[in-house]
Parts: sequence; structure tokens; C-alpha cells
Amino acid sequence: SNTSMKWSKVIENNTVEEWHRFYISYKALKKKIKRLQQSYTDRDDDKYQRLCSEFIEQLKQDLEMVEGFYTREEHRLLKGFCSKQELYALEKYAYLNAEGFRKIVKKYDKKLKQNISGSYMPLFMSKSFYMHRSLQQYHAKVNELYEPIISVALRGASTSYADISLHFNAAYYAQRERTMMDSSCCACMKPAYDWLQLRCMKWFQTARHPALFRLHLVYIAVIICLLSLSVIDIYATYSRKRNM
Repeated sequence: SNTSMKWSKVIENNTVEEWHRFYISYKALKKKIKRLQQSYTDRDDDKYQRLCSEFIEQLKQDLEMVEGFYTREEHRLLKGFCSKQELYALEKYAYLNAEGFRKIVKKYDKKLKQNISGSYMPLFMSKSFYMHRSLQQYHAKVNELYEPIISVALRGASTSYADISLHFNAAYYAQRERTMMDSSCCACMKPAYDWLQLRCMKWFQTARHPALFRLHLVYIAVIICLLSLSVIDIYATYSRKRNM
């Protein structure tokens, strides 16, 4: 299920092919942590220290690479020469990498009983891609139907990246981007995520979707009117036959 999907697989499933060289080396960093665990178990201090240095160096290189790529793309998109799909693609790129960095230092701390998160999380959060507020603000400005790639519903009560649980649904967001420019939900007129039914994700949650509830009331009213007209027509026909 998506809730148990490994983050390396989430990144892999959502990588923009043209950008594949600019994502965090999440799988490689995980392998370094496993090698560190083994060297710690073997009490090989020299190897342990060398692997620690390699991990930190790779982490820093990836961080600068992601930040550099993101800022270049954001600068290009904020000039206004872009589509909604490109904006969503960059936001997804930012989120995938932000969570990747958070998760990998958390895993490092857990597996090796360290606390590098305390020093690295402020560094991550200082980067433009980590919260990508400028991109979100611009997207909301040019698209009145804009919703963040990770909505409040997915975050729960949290507004912090550090507390977001893994609910990233690759297929859902891929479909969201494909339909974003062409279709709207027939209930709330927001972007539709279902080509056949043109319904958004809230369609099946009537109690939480006021627009859908109102639409149902309209349907019921129309059906009642049609039934009433049918009954009146039948009664009129019957009356004419009796009079004849």
C-alpha cells in the first residue's frame, strides 16, 4: 500500500525523466547507512569514520544539487512562461526531495543512535525547495483552482514537513496533473481526477462535500418535477378518454 511504500520507490515512481539526475540519492544514502551499521557491529572504527565522512559529503552534495536545480527552474517558471502542469511538477519535485532529506537523516539517527537531525534540519529548511512558498504563492495567484500537492487533508493537523506521514499517492498525483488543464469536477468545478466520471476525490464523501450535496438536491428536485409532469399528463389523458 502507499502508506508502507518505501520512499526510494515513491521517488522512483514520481521522477520526471528529464530531471532524473537532480534528485536526492536516497537509495545510495540508505546503502551507506547499512554499511555504517555493519562497520559499527564489526568495531571497525577507521571504516566507520570513513563511511560517516562519505555519507555527510554525499548528503551535502545532493542538497546543493537539488537546491541549485530547483532555484533555476523556479526562476524560469516565475517569469510566467509555464503551464499549470509544470508548476505542479516542480512542486512535486520539491516535496519528494524535501521528504527525502528529512527521512534520510532521521533514518541515520535511528539506525546509528546519532542526532545529526538537530543540526541538519535547520539547514534543510533554509533552502528554497524545502517549503517552496514562493512557488505555491505564484501558483495560487495564476490558478484559482490551485491546491498544494500535499493538502491539509493529507497533513492532518500538521503544517510542518517534519510531521507529514507518508500518504503520497503516486498514481493520484500523476492523474491529477494529466487532467488539471482539461477537466473539472461536475460537483464543485475543481480539477477532476477521473476521466470517465469527471469527479474529484471528495465526490464519494457527500457529507464533506457541500457542492455535491446541493447537486443531489437539484437532481432530486428535477426528478420530482418530471414525475409530477408525468402524473399530470397521465391524469389529463385519462380524463379526456372518460369524457369521450
